[in-house]
Amino acid sequence: MLLAAPFIFGWMGGRDRMLMDALSYANVAFGGAVCITVLNLLGNAVRGTGNMSLHAGVLVGCVIAHIALAPVLMFGYGPFPALGPAGAGWGLVIPFGVGSLIMIFYLRSSRSIIHLNFRGQVPQWALFADILKVGVPGLINTSITNLSVVVLTGIAGQFGPETAIGYAMDGFDLLILGFMLNAISSDLHLTSVQAASLVTATLMGAVVGGFGFGMFL
Repeated sequence: MLLAAPFIFGWMGGRDRMLMDALSYANVAFGGAVCITVLNLLGNAVRGTGNMSLHAGVLVGCVIAHIALAPVLMFGYGPFPALGPAGAGWGLVIPFGVGSLIMIFYLRSSRSIIHLNFRGQVPQWALFADILKVGVPGLINTSITNLSVVVLTGIAGQFGPETAIGYAMDGFDLLILGFMLNAISSDLHLTSVQAASLVTATLMGAVVGGFGFGMFL
């Protein structure tokens, strides 16, 4: 994604300063995306032991820290320099990196039922195959959601960067929901029907909101 970002963002309508700002954010956010992945992977392991509160608390702390840290790093405050859009990326990566370290320390402590041990471990491909049988369908669902946002934003971008930004902001809620739906369904104990209803309500809200907003322009 780091290598393809200039071409994808350019096709989506990014030009000149807008494209440079998007790349400065993406290089940091995509480069540090492993922190988000590690936090969620280890959080699922902790939740599997019955400890639901730790992962939820760490996620809430990461989000609050992200909201507080991003504008400080973007615009500069006190000893922190103004990093521009890259600061928003660092405001995302740093809290989730710290959250990943918290989960690692917990899983290596005596308080955890299961223990994270890196010594003498070898890949067990049979287990990977079992995990992929469960994970790939969910991955396909998330990939389709993300790809649809990229493609449709690119089409909207042919009418100018302002149109691309407007459409992307409208599709951002669906993108977030696609990432978080599994976690939301698990934490709230939603059935498949309830999860599908949540997605449907989001889609209908996006359509109604877009129509209503367009009526005032």
